[in-house]
Amino acid sequence: MKITILKEEKNLLEIELEGIDISLLEQLVDEMQSNADVEFVAYKRVHPLVSNPVLILKTKKKSPREHLSKVLDEMLKTWDDLLKEMSNL
Repeated sequence: MKITILKEEKNLLEIELEGIDISLLEQLVDEMQSNADVEFVAYKRVHPLVSNPVLILKTKKKSPREHLSKVLDEMLKTWDDLLKEMSNL
């Protein structure tokens, strides 16, 4: 996966994600939407065959990078817990 920062301001982050599965990106957006500090979060993709998705994250107070990192850590823990439970079956 390749990540390119397209725009970064105090409370705004736009990143292009090359090689990411859209279902993971949708989960990421869903997780971020539940946070009160997130003003706006979405991803856009001009065309699935010729463009990479772009994640847009605007926060109220916390920096977008901090918020993104926190949510990714939480998602990793959730998937880790699921993997452990599945291995116990």
